[in-house]
Amino acid sequence: MSSRDFSNDLFSINIEETAGCVVSAKVQANPLVTQKCHKEALKTVKKNVVLPGFRKGKAPDNIIEARYATQVEQELRRFLLRASFEALSQMCDRKPLSPKAVRSSTVDSCNAADGGVVSFLYEAFPVIPSLPWEQLNLSDPEPVKEISDEDLENGLKNVAYFFATKTPVTRPSQEGDFISLSLHVSKKGDLNSNPVAIFENKYFKISEEDMTDAFKARFLNVSTGHRVEEEIASEDIQSFLNGDLLTFTVNAVIEISSPEMDDEKARQLQAESLEDLKKKLRIQLENQAKEEHHQKRFSAAEDALAQLIDFDLPQSLLQEREEILSREKLLNARLVKYCSDSELEEQKQTLLEEAKADARKAVKLLFLTQKVFSEKELSISREELQRMMDVCSRERFGAHPPKDISNEMLQELVLAARDRLTYHKAIEAISAEKKDLEVVPS
Repeated sequence: MSSRDFSNDLFSINIEETAGCVVSAKVQANPLVTQKCHKEALKTVKKNVVLPGFRKGKAPDNIIEARYATQVEQELRRFLLRASFEALSQMCDRKPLSPKAVRSSTVDSCNAADGGVVSFLYEAFPVIPSLPWEQLNLSDPEPVKEISDEDLENGLKNVAYFFATKTPVTRPSQEGDFISLSLHVSKKGDLNSNPVAIFENKYFKISEEDMTDAFKARFLNVSTGHRVEEEIASEDIQSFLNGDLLTFTVNAVIEISSPEMDDEKARQLQAESLEDLKKKLRIQLENQAKEEHHQKRFSAAEDALAQLIDFDLPQSLLQEREEILSREKLLNARLVKYCSDSELEEQKQTLLEEAKADARKAVKLLFLTQKVFSEKELSISREELQRMMDVCSRERFGAHPPKDISNEMLQELVLAARDRLTYHKAIEAISAEKKDLEVVPS
């Protein structure tokens, strides 16, 4: 635990720092501050009361003070609390993460003539040491994948699905078919529990490439209308889904018949011929390979930055991110990889450890990318910000956002867009300009 002091003409602040970026602060305000707060308190109370013989807000201060002493005292303490928090945020080098990061705030003493003392307990921004860029270990990735004839053939098969005949069949499902599934969760034995859809009419291809063995075994050789009910034994999954009974329903079994591609079909896809379509498809696959290569480079830069240095992180952010990732990993194992309850229990500890490590990495990168952005003197243009705000808006509201977005919501979109761009630009800078990042830390 370390203790430090900050002061100016109006405030004296003492802070004590503990692990998890937790800071306790005591802010002492001199009489000039409390006198100003007292005037504001009187003014506020005046606006809300009417006294006989006086216009609203025009009653003398001494009468307001005498008749509404309790209200004046409450407002005085409120204004002192706000002034103390502003002083803490401006003067102290361990600033609160946000007003929501304040765990507690207490007015210990408050007197208009003598000053006041306010105590805060909050989570602060982490202290990040100078980054040792010379230790950044960013290895060169593998070369961009070359597109093989097999890749091109598989690409053509996918294109052929555009022309495929999709026929619902009454026979049992078999390898290569598509099935339409719905999945609902409910509470077993609870007559008042209405099934809640996890997904509806979602299409799956019955194949080793697209299904786990366990999932495939459940839905091979089944017909339309087939239902599979599974009890959920895992308390974690029960809690996440608010239910203990999963019901899969096969809505349709669909036979797919794909034709051979030829010049005529190629022309329907805006190509001059089948050979021209293959050329265009190869270019598309090459671009995809380049994008995959870029993403690998980006991920490698994330890993390299996260491993560059360790520092204390805000505990609440770690816990929040860990809870989200734990939920995602457990649900993915149960509902996507289709693990049984016993298999999930065997994997649970490993999954939770992965979630903990991933959470720490994510929170570290949140702050490290802000530092890189600042040190590298990166910038965000108005056009970039607007495009990213549009992306954030579509994710939040869909294709048609409301016309009357509040200022508060607009500010949230701006902050979300700026955070994403800051992160992306910082990682791109590391990925593309490792040597140039060896700057003198600010």
